[in-house]
Amino acid sequence: EQGVQVDGVMAFDQSLLGKVLSVLGPLDVPSFQERVDASNVVAVMEAYAHPTGYKEGYVGEDVKRANNPDRKAFIRALAAVLLDRAQRLDAVRAVQMGRVLKEALDQKHLLLYFNDPPAAEVLRELGWDGVVHHPSAGDFLMVVETNVGFNKANRYVDRSLDYQLTLGPGFTPIKAVVTVTYQNRNDAPARHCAADVVDYYTADDSCYKSYVRVYTPPGTVPLGAVGLNSEIEWFQEGENTVLAGLVVLPPGASKQVQFMYVPPRSIVQRGPQRSYQLYLQKQPGTDALPATIILFCP
Repeated sequence: EQGVQVDGVMAFDQSLLGKVLSVLGPLDVPSFQERVDASNVVAVMEAYAHPTGYKEGYVGEDVKRANNPDRKAFIRALAAVLLDRAQRLDAVRAVQMGRVLKEALDQKHLLLYFNDPPAAEVLRELGWDGVVHHPSAGDFLMVVETNVGFNKANRYVDRSLDYQLTLGPGFTPIKAVVTVTYQNRNDAPARHCAADVVDYYTADDSCYKSYVRVYTPPGTVPLGAVGLNSEIEWFQEGENTVLAGLVVLPPGASKQVQFMYVPPRSIVQRGPQRSYQLYLQKQPGTDALPATIILFCP
């Protein structure tokens, strides 16, 4: 958007920042007279970036009143100090940092993209570029969520995943049911939880509104959904079939959302011996989702 040519992109989440500081040690940010470490860095960033009443200073999308300072200035100052320390690691800490970064790449708390085909292919083979899996054979499942409520409610929401697949005679896929169980641990009073109300200036963290997508193998036939706060959508994205809809979760509430569909016959490998394999992909930037897999077959 700014007309700047880049050689690559690195994306990481807050959990990686804490692990990096566990290697670097405490950092002083002189311009703010703050010291951060692995235990408090996220809380300190949050205090500066989202102070109480921070939305009240906005008059319009880009116009701020004089009493609304640059909320992200502390994060930029911290980044400068962190990069300076990282470039001066001794051999022992450099090895420790390498281990932290590899774990983050494997767990998708860190993603890499390089504007260089050979390097990009290596990252793709290692699964470090965040690409969505496109199965040529076998079963595939990935649940992806996007907070559409203009808030930070994600931190209060717990989830678990249940996948049940039924195979009929000849190991033909009959039905698959994906169940996502949500619990909103925020105990604040409910505000703005109507599905059709989205207001950045008055939204708070009490209500979670998520556009959830279930990625499945190509050739999937949708059957419907239960528990959505909208009609079910389904479409092709790349080679995958996607089922989607809106989920609204008031504070203190729990609910289950189910997506039902018929997977393609290609999820079962044919031959002298039938075989089944599921590739379950995690959404980058999230913690591991507790999952239960149940297979019903003749």
